[in-house]
Amino acid sequence: MKIVMPLYGLGNVMFQYAFLCELRKRTNEACCFFVYRKSLFDHNGYELDKLFDVQPYKGLNIIQRIYITFLEFLGTLKLPNFFLLRPFFRVIRLGGEDSFIYYDSVFSYPNKNVLFWGMWQSPKYFLHAKQEILDTYKFDRSMISQYSKEVLYKIEHLNSVCIHLRRGDYMNDQYKGGFSRCCPPEYYESAIRHIESQIENPVYFDFSDDIEYAKSVIKVRNVFFVDGNKKEDAWQDMFLMSCCQHNIIANSTFSWWGAFLNSHDNKIVIAPKRWWYYLEKDDIVPEDWMRL
Repeated sequence: MKIVMPLYGLGNVMFQYAFLCELRKRTNEACCFFVYRKSLFDHNGYELDKLFDVQPYKGLNIIQRIYITFLEFLGTLKLPNFFLLRPFFRVIRLGGEDSFIYYDSVFSYPNKNVLFWGMWQSPKYFLHAKQEILDTYKFDRSMISQYSKEVLYKIEHLNSVCIHLRRGDYMNDQYKGGFSRCCPPEYYESAIRHIESQIENPVYFDFSDDIEYAKSVIKVRNVFFVDGNKKEDAWQDMFLMSCCQHNIIANSTFSWWGAFLNSHDNKIVIAPKRWWYYLEKDDIVPEDWMRL
């Protein structure tokens, strides 16, 4: 049995579920999610099953399903549950810069009980499950707000370019100096120059958790600042990002998925040269995206 621990924000959990789907492709064993603690999810909590038709427990037999469901129930009551799992599973845990590097060796544990705790932030981790993921991560347009419908109309009728500026928790004390974690203004200036050289009459749709800061950085004529999706509606920004023709993303899994789910054939996706300030290299950015 293989278990994947989902945790943190929506973009992270989407990577973790994609990794789970790849595990199922590579093994005949039961593979599932284990929602260890609801408190481990950032922003708006665990949203995956609200937004997409996912199957986190597919392939479990009745005993396995009861076992996982019981452990998750203990977690909802804030009671200890990991100790009932840990003795029976080998834990594969990757963190830090390893979160953004692909290691094929994590798939080399056949016929063993393994618990995977990590980010798995590379499209190489779901190479064989890519089409399944694209089919699964389809937003339900009937769920979007009137505000998003109005923005979507503009996006679909213009040469739309998504720009994402991530600040928010990157500025918290836990990161010990958020400016080294956020993409600098120079990155966005270079990305816009490239778009202007390639696209006729681009219209920019700016998404940010700090709109006032974004307005001070994005100095172009044709720009619309998307600021109507807050809290439980925040996921709608990812949907709108995916509808734009082109994407300038931040070092954020949220806008990464917005760009990845963009289905325009000739899309231009621009990503930061360094995904994280201390990384010399990473595997998170697909080879057909541009890095600046």
